[in-house]
Amino acid sequence: MRVIFIYSKKITIFLTIILFMIVMFGLESTFHDKLKLASLNENNIYKLKEYNDENMRIVYKLPENWGNSEKELNVEKVIYHSEFYDRESCIGGYIQLQKKNRELQDVVSTFGEDKSKIQEYNYRPIKVNGYKGYLVKYKLQSFIDKKQMKYCQYYIENDEERAVVTFYVADEKYQQNYEKIFDVITDTVKLK
Repeated sequence: MRVIFIYSKKITIFLTIILFMIVMFGLESTFHDKLKLASLNENNIYKLKEYNDENMRIVYKLPENWGNSEKELNVEKVIYHSEFYDRESCIGGYIQLQKKNRELQDVVSTFGEDKSKIQEYNYRPIKVNGYKGYLVKYKLQSFIDKKQMKYCQYYIENDEERAVVTFYVADEKYQQNYEKIFDVITDTVKLK
């Protein structure tokens, strides 16, 4: 009788711990989503507006108060190109949908080889909405006003196409919390 009582206590404690862990994992995902919204609100971003190409091959969201303009590029691999800019935070960038013509690992590793122009180049693998890709960070001197610019590029791809989401900010205006904004915006990208 005593043996059964001891084991039932252990089983009860074990099941309580398992239940507690399940609840914590559920709350973590909810908390993570609210943390993303808080990082946007902290930077005066309250609403995101949805954009897409005419064939709905790429869908993404940008802050409603950011300027956005689609442009035609005469580059064979670029299917869609849209540029955006926020005057308040001085964040600029573009979103491209490209045909896959090379392996993504080759693209990101060879891009940083020109050490005369590109500084502090690094990249790491990421996963965004189930798509595999890379986050690339580097500094590059602006061609227009010769200022040092900090770039964050997200490369994500499906079987046929690749999305490139690029953000840039003048190095002296860059804030660490900008990366949270970049992550949230990149998380809205969906490929067909």
